[in-house]
Amino acid sequence: MEVGTSLSVSKSGNVYTTGYFSRDGDYDPGSGTYTLTNRGNYDVFVHALDSTGNFKWAGSIGSSPNELGWAAAVDPFGAIYFAGNFEGSIDLDPGPGVSTGTAVDRVEMYHIKILDCLQDTTIDTLIACDSLPWINGVTYTSSNDSAIYVISGANGCDSVIRLQLTIAHPSFGVDSITACDSYTWRDGITYTSSNNSAKDTILNALGCDSIISLDLRLNSSSSGIDSVSACDSYIWINGGTYRSSISGIQHTITNVAGCDSLVSLELEIRNSTSAIDSQLACKWFRWIDGQDYFNSNNSASFTLTNTAGCDSVVNLALTIQQVDVDVAQTNERLTAFEPAGTYQWLNCPSYSPVPGAQSQVFFAPSNGEYAVAVTKDNCTDTSDCVSVTTVGVKEQTRIHNPEIFPNPSRGYLNIDLGTFQRTLGLVILDLEGRIVFQADYDNESQIEIRPELPSGIYTIRIQYAEGKTSQHKLLIAD
Repeated sequence: MEVGTSLSVSKSGNVYTTGYFSRDGDYDPGSGTYTLTNRGNYDVFVHALDSTGNFKWAGSIGSSPNELGWAAAVDPFGAIYFAGNFEGSIDLDPGPGVSTGTAVDRVEMYHIKILDCLQDTTIDTLIACDSLPWINGVTYTSSNDSAIYVISGANGCDSVIRLQLTIAHPSFGVDSITACDSYTWRDGITYTSSNNSAKDTILNALGCDSIISLDLRLNSSSSGIDSVSACDSYIWINGGTYRSSISGIQHTITNVAGCDSLVSLELEIRNSTSAIDSQLACKWFRWIDGQDYFNSNNSASFTLTNTAGCDSVVNLALTIQQVDVDVAQTNERLTAFEPAGTYQWLNCPSYSPVPGAQSQVFFAPSNGEYAVAVTKDNCTDTSDCVSVTTVGVKEQTRIHNPEIFPNPSRGYLNIDLGTFQRTLGLVILDLEGRIVFQADYDNESQIEIRPELPSGIYTIRIQYAEGKTSQHKLLIAD
């Protein structure tokens, strides 16, 4: 059981009550807990709330007999008074202290005064460099959060000051800088050479000196001339393409020290050349590229170096003179195929000249082997040897054995019949027996035709008036 008997309010609005209780109880009306323990029968409680009803403190007076609290009052200075009665001997201090009272009679009255001193503790938070003399007369050289200083108040309540001290120290640092040519530092000085002795002092974050040492390395810008000799055109480091000599163009790059390097271009442009090598050769020609050419050519090229050190492209214009040294044979009559040249007929196998035999057509004077040397456009070539075995054979056998020349043919053909033929039919057949040329003739001993046939082997069939037929092989060459 708890019985409240008296209540009093101070000028500041604090509420003080007293009464008695017979069992343990929680005297904090808020979310906290503050328990007073009953020592026997009835004990006195004293209780304080602030002006908003929050718990401030509580205390009890009691022993095994009965103790009862009857009155609570506050004077103008804030002192609280409690009164009641007790039996026997008890501790009249409701706090942690001890103040013993003993009843002379069976029941005595008690009267106590309490100063409601707030816990007036102030934290003196300080930051100092190296050392600090504090209000307690002590000079501190290291951080401290345990020192206190107590000031007694006029109302009897103490004011406690707790020190929260951070001792800071000067700091040191190095400002390492790499720059080109010159550098203006934080001290306002412009340095034009490397320096590791300059210093500057500022305040650090804690308000102490911060001494900064300069470590300055100055590198130098550079310049140079890029002398270039190139052929035809040149792409420089600035990305420009130059096709003629030039000087004075400049471009800035970064040198190995990380500074500007101003490069000036001195450019000489030399020119490549080209030429046509016109050549006229017999049968074949070996050119400067080491190749052997057997036909005319105007596409081959070869690159040399000219006197300027640039490419010299030589284009070949080659004409190969081909001398036709084929020979057509009809009995002892030999005809050189080449129509436009000079001729010298030769005895085989000695290749000695046959005197006076310098015509395109040659009649062998005796059986044997003969060849012809043909010269055209200053080119001379010699045919294979041809065997003649018909010298002395009677002429009448030629009536149905005409001379056909040239054979091989290159598009034109002569047929010597030997005698005039009253009527004659001429047919040319290909290898498959198809007629590719056909004509009839009257009173002819010499026939000249141009059948315009592709290269190949053909058969000439001649039909005479008396019903006889002769056949002859014909080769059309390219």
